[in-house]
Amino acid sequence: MRRALHLSPVLALTMFPLMLHAQSKTSAPFDDIPSGDEVVITATRFAQPAQDIPAGLSVITDEEIRASGVSNLPQLLGRQPGITVRDSSGNPDQSVDMRGFGITGDQNTLVLVDGQRLSESELTAARWSTIPLASIDRIEILRGSGAVVYGGGATGGVINIITKTPLASSQSFSTFASYGTYDTLDLRAGASIASDRIGLDIFGGNFSSANYRDHNRVDQHNIEASVQTVGAGPALAFNFGYDDQNLDLPGARTAAQMQTDRQGTSTPNDFADRHGVHALLTGKVDLGFGELAADIGYRNKDADASVFFSGHRFGISTEVDTWTASPRLKVPHHLLGTQSTLIVGLDADWWNYDTTRDFGNAHVTAFQRNEAAYAQHSTQFSTGTILSLGGRLQESYMSARDENTGAPYGQGSQTEHPSAYEIAVRQDLSKSLAAYAKIGRSFRLANIDEVYNQFGGPFFDPIVTFLQPQTSLDREIGIELIRESFSGRATFYYMDINNEIHFDPSSGPVGNNINLPPTKRYGVELDSSWRATRWLQLGANYTLAVSQFRSGQLNGSDVSGKTVPLVPRNKFTLNGNIDFTTDTRLNAVFSYVGSQFFDGDETNSFGQKIPAYRTFDLRLSHRLGNWTFAASGVNLFNEKYFNYGLVIGPTFIGYPQPERAVFFSAEYRSR
Repeated sequence: MRRALHLSPVLALTMFPLMLHAQSKTSAPFDDIPSGDEVVITATRFAQPAQDIPAGLSVITDEEIRASGVSNLPQLLGRQPGITVRDSSGNPDQSVDMRGFGITGDQNTLVLVDGQRLSESELTAARWSTIPLASIDRIEILRGSGAVVYGGGATGGVINIITKTPLASSQSFSTFASYGTYDTLDLRAGASIASDRIGLDIFGGNFSSANYRDHNRVDQHNIEASVQTVGAGPALAFNFGYDDQNLDLPGARTAAQMQTDRQGTSTPNDFADRHGVHALLTGKVDLGFGELAADIGYRNKDADASVFFSGHRFGISTEVDTWTASPRLKVPHHLLGTQSTLIVGLDADWWNYDTTRDFGNAHVTAFQRNEAAYAQHSTQFSTGTILSLGGRLQESYMSARDENTGAPYGQGSQTEHPSAYEIAVRQDLSKSLAAYAKIGRSFRLANIDEVYNQFGGPFFDPIVTFLQPQTSLDREIGIELIRESFSGRATFYYMDINNEIHFDPSSGPVGNNINLPPTKRYGVELDSSWRATRWLQLGANYTLAVSQFRSGQLNGSDVSGKTVPLVPRNKFTLNGNIDFTTDTRLNAVFSYVGSQFFDGDETNSFGQKIPAYRTFDLRLSHRLGNWTFAASGVNLFNEKYFNYGLVIGPTFIGYPQPERAVFFSAEYRSR
């Protein structure tokens, strides 16, 4: 880490920041669209007006979340351009993939809560359900960027969940209840109270559902609380949360079973239970010449699972502890008479992992330490130009071992020095039209599940195999238009990726993770919102995503030009709001997701694809005083579809998704 820390003064003087121009897209009433002064923190970890951040950033507001009628965040994110969602368990913590990485989408999409990592250093999806929906103020979506500020795993992009903060000398209360198909009960509540100097927030949720599949019940509970100073002066905040989830696992369905018994299960005893806590202490102070901020965070996860596989039952128990520290400094200044901002920061995190598996009697321990220095500098010119550069140097150390093996290949350690940079420019073409472009380098490091294989050794025994860091050269250009009644954005991106980390089932006795031959991602994302009249608002987005091997061989086959599995080439969403009165609204959302190759079909030779599917959702709501009553219909076309499938020999398995469902809700919000 000495190299990064010794170079940080040089970075602070010579590197110029990353940038992102925030635009709010909404399916809520036009009056709910945040103004151009909407404050975002994803790009720099400091609050700043959206128009000062030169790149495409989407914002989903609290109002949009409530108006959508969704019960979990992945459902809402799947309606956004450039994002696909997959479900293989009925878990609300579904897999979210930005810009077409397929099965490794979770590892290339970085999820944050108030700037702190929610993504795990494991092959698991981010724990979306740990955050009560009632506690969310907004969600910032930054596509194809974020490695400079946040490090590895952000090649596809960054999703930052911003929680609510109390307003000085105010108090509020809200409660929500919903019930519907599959015995689904969703309860939420929240309260906020503040004096002129200190505020308290507390939010909680309780969600339970039998789900569409047999043996797929889920019960989860979460709570989020914060105590913080409000008003002028130094700021100090302490956030704390607890979550608990119990999930029955129905397993996959064969191709034949999906025709005869979609809802059935072949694993009536499998389950996955999990609970955890997280805490974050944040401080900010104005030094006169700049602003100093620091975060200290802690996360714990304790998970137990039991699965039946190949005639044997696996019991798995895992505990993970993570500590993080992130001091940073923002210094506004005037470089050659221009308005400029310099941001420098340090990141450090320590990750401890301990898991036992009763089949094979494995006991795996791992430790990871990341230390990094980064700097960003942005300059605004009088010509309406914003120029920024950013750079990051990082040292990452990982050790892993199976405590129950004496084989030397059952343990090991690795130190890597990944780096990232980004250069970007934004140019105002008129008062409402702007263009932007950026180029950068991002990276991803293999996680514990990708370096440890319980049966991958020469004697069907444990082995630890470290991989090369995945790197990507990322390029993007875009144009956006924001007017009083219309907003739109068009983006083209291109990524060249080397050493992409991927599981190869033919490597070793039971398969191993490997570095793939060179790959590429490119595509177009279109997004628009139009207030047609006072009572009608329309929106549409479209994604063309191409994910291919650039060259090379895999399993003895030439994969040059082949498509990466689990990436639909075409995807679009249409949405509309009709305000019959100021209190009554009808919201409609139609989504189309194109066909995609099955997981495991890297050679594109299986002969079948996961079929394209369409969903149509409606929500009718009416406000009566402080109450809002709503009825929602999900998948009203009753589409029988699945969004994840795996090639198994001459056939495939899949995970059927829910058919038509109806829900009713009531919400109270104090004013």
